[in-house]
Amino acid sequence: MKNVAYLSWITYALIISGYIVSLASPNASVIGYSCVVVGLFSLIILQLVPLTHKPQLSLSMFIPYVPIIVVLGLSAWLLAINIKYSTQLQKGNVTGEYKTFNTINFILMLLQLIILKMNTLEYKTAAVSFIASFQLIV
Repeated sequence: MKNVAYLSWITYALIISGYIVSLASPNASVIGYSCVVVGLFSLIILQLVPLTHKPQLSLSMFIPYVPIIVVLGLSAWLLAINIKYSTQLQKGNVTGEYKTFNTINFILMLLQLIILKMNTLEYKTAAVSFIASFQLIV
């Protein structure tokens, strides 16, 4: 279990560094969001490892993992958008609105990661869903 905790910290570092890369340089946003998606998928796998030792699995055991799946879905959506417009991003044809969107998105995703890491939060799913809905509106 200690190794899983260390690996999860490394995975969080990969996720945050991917967000920072995509925020700092719009030219590298595809690479940054790719790191985020790989990191979130790895985090899901790392959190599901302890469930493999349970004698009986039920659907209710997977409910705590819904918030991270929502964040993964949003990150994959952002990656798809950045891949679609990658030629404009590579050329530097980026408007001020994109930079504002990218900054707001970074802040919201960082909040979601902080909420996901907090083990004592009672309404983790609701908080992540609220931020995700606001993020979809942005």
